[in-house]
Amino acid sequence: KVHDHTSGTWRQGYKFLGLSVLRGKFSTIVDFSLVSEGKKKIKAACRLQLSQRFYELTHDKITLACQLLGRAVSGGIKADYVLFDSWFFCRSLANKITGSRQKMHYVGGIKDGTRLFNYDTGKYTIGQLRKLLMNKDGSKRCKSLNSYYIEAVCELNGVGEVKIFFSRFSKTKKWVMIITSDIDLSYIQAIKIYSKRWSIEINFKDLKQYLGIARCQSNTFNAQIAHMSTACMLHAMLSLYKNNSDVSTFGVLFKNQRERINDIATVDYYWGQIEEVILWIAEIIGGADKVTVDELFKSAEYLGIKEIINCEVQLNLKFGTQINVLKEQQILASTLRDQA
Repeated sequence: KVHDHTSGTWRQGYKFLGLSVLRGKFSTIVDFSLVSEGKKKIKAACRLQLSQRFYELTHDKITLACQLLGRAVSGGIKADYVLFDSWFFCRSLANKITGSRQKMHYVGGIKDGTRLFNYDTGKYTIGQLRKLLMNKDGSKRCKSLNSYYIEAVCELNGVGEVKIFFSRFSKTKKWVMIITSDIDLSYIQAIKIYSKRWSIEINFKDLKQYLGIARCQSNTFNAQIAHMSTACMLHAMLSLYKNNSDVSTFGVLFKNQRERINDIATVDYYWGQIEEVILWIAEIIGGADKVTVDELFKSAEYLGIKEIINCEVQLNLKFGTQINVLKEQQILASTLRDQA
């Protein structure tokens, strides 16, 4: 069982830890791991086809996050910044990011706690550091974001030099802390970069709402992994299509695709009805294997059907209503069959 922070209850299942890549408008999940809480015993892992995935259940989130990041870098994914929320900041993850061969920086949230930062000649917790800076210089006003902020470059043991931003929007009293390894970042740049982290939450929503990532009913661990892998691959393809088109959201994308499928099915039905009418006319006037196309188009039967359709079109246009083509074709085909 895992703890659901939304409802505050314990539920049966796994937690999904995902690594997302964002480039322009393109954003998708590139790797994931399943997380189990509490002590999970490895049972018959050697008999599982996906035993490596099964062993991941015994690891904590930070270890899995480092593994996801390492696999992405090994796969050739290059990033300017790695974004994470305040749950994930720690020494091991920070060193994993800055110590990679891609020379990446991180921009993430950080919680208030007992972690000590070296500033000037003293050591302070993040809460003490904010109070010190407020008493020393006060906060600055950012008009473009309508917020107040404090910034400081300090050193964290085992991590190195970091830059911390304390941000508070004008209508709230809560200070939000952002930490980055790029000490050249300005406050506005840091906020804009960190705000892009929300795209991974959108990806989770799309996976749940449209691709049913949490709806697999199988009790087999391998089936769960296969289901989630397929959903992530499909999400990547749809994200690429969305990036290369004018579609703004996944909801609009799914609506457009559904309409295209309906249009294709409708066109197929129309062609079937048209072929049936043409073959019926050909049989009436002498046989489908003997009548030419010119003779078919000049026949009284064809001209009569054409006149009926033209009259219906003019009638509907006159009264400002749309033509239910499907219904008209069904009535016409039924009439022809009765006459035949």
